[in-house]
Amino acid sequence: MADKRFLITEFHNGSVEVVPREWVNKKMKKVQWPRDLTNTKMEKAIRNSIIPNEDWETFSLTRILGASDSFGRAKKKADMAIYTSSISDSDDDGDGKRKRKIRRRLLTEDSSSEEERPSIVVPEEQSSRPCVPEFPSVECQAGKPVEVQGEREQQDDTAKVESSRLPGRDISLQILKSIEALKHEILLLRKQVSSLEQRSSSSSQSDEPGVARKTSFPVCGEEELASFNEELTNPAIMASVVKELSSVGGMNAQKLIANMLKKCLANSLAQKYSCCGRKGKKNFSSHLLFQAILRATKIAFTQATDLEVQAAVSKFLAGAKDREGGRQERRLSKIVQI
Repeated sequence: MADKRFLITEFHNGSVEVVPREWVNKKMKKVQWPRDLTNTKMEKAIRNSIIPNEDWETFSLTRILGASDSFGRAKKKADMAIYTSSISDSDDDGDGKRKRKIRRRLLTEDSSSEEERPSIVVPEEQSSRPCVPEFPSVECQAGKPVEVQGEREQQDDTAKVESSRLPGRDISLQILKSIEALKHEILLLRKQVSSLEQRSSSSSQSDEPGVARKTSFPVCGEEELASFNEELTNPAIMASVVKELSSVGGMNAQKLIANMLKKCLANSLAQKYSCCGRKGKKNFSSHLLFQAILRATKIAFTQATDLEVQAAVSKFLAGAKDREGGRQERRLSKIVQI
């Protein structure tokens, strides 16, 4: 058994599983076990004998039932160990000193099939071995004291604690924690939507009398845009426009910026601009309206950066020629030319 690659082990809770030799300590009493892996990933980890990590859990082993150099043969022996007391053959080693007891495996492909498997009953007259008591017998060896009742109860309690911390239970707890986190996020989103709705309903009215702007949305011409740019030099009007734009709404910063630009600029005017004035177009970032959109975006999405806002504005203005039937019109013109 000393040179075999895979060991067939029995856990304290009666589970039987194939584990790589690297996962078991030198005394063959403890095994390291990875956290939060599916059955498929767990079997792959065992087959490849991956190196244990520091965050793996440690469980106690009752005994080593056998060993094999082949994962397939070891897995077959582990399945056999659920029903029979002998799993050794000419190729694999095993102690063969187990009472007949059905055990569940940690890794199962179909739990329903295991429940339907019949129990193996051995007639008393065919067994020449004495009945095995429920509690393990106390072996008195030379130089070692007899185990007292208190120590035995302490070991049983330790086995129960380790059984409750097996990988299947950890996965269930992780799923429950994820569900609770999702519920919390949904609650926060509902509060944000409610806040946006309240700001949207109040943004239609100006905060202070006497600062109402002359320009209305959408801005259709360059002269109108220049006039609006002059109006935005007034801090009160700028603050009013920023508040109005921040309440337009959008699932993310890019959607919000697109909705704000649709509200502020007519498509015919948007086609004449790019964010930084490239490809012979006019520079939109030089207008104060761009600064208003930048501030409004950071109010609604505090983690948005200047570069992200600039990229979203560039993308919207670049696609202006395809809106309002522009793309279809270009396709038709190409067909006519052909």
